[in-house]
Amino acid sequence: MSPSPASVAAGSQQTFTAVGTLSDGSTVPIGVTWSATGGGIDPGGVYTAGSTAGTFHVVAKAASANVADTTIITVTPPAQLPVVYSGDAPEPGPNDVLLAQDNFDSYKGILATDPVPNAAGGGWQNPQWGTVQLITGRGGAGKAVRFAYATTSQSPELGRDIPTTTDLYVRYYYRLSPGADPTFANQNQSGFKWFMAWRDRSLPRYTFAVTDLPGGPSGFANSGLEFGAHDNSSSRMPNPFQQNINKSLKFGTTRDYQWHKYTLHIVTGSGGYEQIWVDGVKVLDSSAFGYDHNAGGIQSISFPGNFATNMPDDKWDFTVDVDDFVMWHH
Repeated sequence: MSPSPASVAAGSQQTFTAVGTLSDGSTVPIGVTWSATGGGIDPGGVYTAGSTAGTFHVVAKAASANVADTTIITVTPPAQLPVVYSGDAPEPGPNDVLLAQDNFDSYKGILATDPVPNAAGGGWQNPQWGTVQLITGRGGAGKAVRFAYATTSQSPELGRDIPTTTDLYVRYYYRLSPGADPTFANQNQSGFKWFMAWRDRSLPRYTFAVTDLPGGPSGFANSGLEFGAHDNSSSRMPNPFQQNINKSLKFGTTRDYQWHKYTLHIVTGSGGYEQIWVDGVKVLDSSAFGYDHNAGGIQSISFPGNFATNMPDDKWDFTVDVDDFVMWHH
């Protein structure tokens, strides 16, 4: 049996395999029946540790012979997660490190006509695959940016590099045109990528999408046009992970041409998780599920929406406005 022995954190998983060993030392595949203490194990050998730390056993019994093998598995206390805000969505505090901030009021570097966006635009890269406009900002003052989804502007987005961080907070205000629908009445079930956070480009990214895909976790299937989350490096996280805390505030219920606040928290690596708030109310939180996450830190972001599926020209007709953008970490 392999691995032997094994160690796993409470609530996490470990996959076991078993082979038969012949008298000449060679190995052959063998069917086994699994049993375990200190947690549960499925027919495929995936052990899920319980909540109690301690030393336990995993047993593989051969299906075709009266032989078995036993290994020790040590269940360790769960990893201590960083402090999670309760109540209203977090905002940057006096001891936090600002990674980027822009209210777009004096910003001139986001338009495709600007020849030097990184110099004039506070670090934003050229708009890609669509049209980005300056409009009147939130509260009727200053400026905001408008991303127009139209026949000739099918995936407008902005992006920027940031200092590498494994604990990223993002907050911005968004306004959707009435009836905005990136699934085009479910003709494009995968919707669009609302926000993307990139590790080094050789590593998998995070995708925070708005879709009509069923997703998960179990019991929290998509109710339609929800804000979802997925770490592309995770082998166990549902794709997408849907709103599991509150489903009343989502993309689909905020298409009212009013300003709404979107807040995102990403922690990478072991014990990592994702959290989303809408208008200060937490709607998604994967911190209790213990999904695997690559340890690579986030180095760049792009938003607000990139489509993976092309649609007929007559389907494109909505806008996303953005204002008062800030990113920070502790």
